[in-house]
Amino acid sequence: MKFFVPVVHEEGQLFWNLVQSQLFIRYRFTTQRRIEALLWEGDDEDERSIFIGGNLPGGAEEDPVMVIHESEFFPGVMMFVCTLRMFLEREPPVALALTEHVEVVEFEP
Repeated sequence: MKFFVPVVHEEGQLFWNLVQSQLFIRYRFTTQRRIEALLWEGDDEDERSIFIGGNLPGGAEEDPVMVIHESEFFPGVMMFVCTLRMFLEREPPVALALTEHVEVVEFEP
């Protein structure tokens, strides 16, 4: 699987698991889906798109999105997005409700 997490590189799976466990202890259960991007109307150039390694729209510069987890209770509808700053400052990931305009892109197997 071409699973990539910025900064940690080859330890991407470990980082993904760590964030998932932090969500779990906050009663935010997630699926095992590995998500690379949330593209607004399928356009990665659109400023509303979210992708691993890019900045969160409306967020700070130089604060890359590290992982995107899918809610187990609302699959395809709710995602949890964690940036590097959130992780370092021990803040919970942001919960995002998706609209019909967002395309979910998974990492290639």
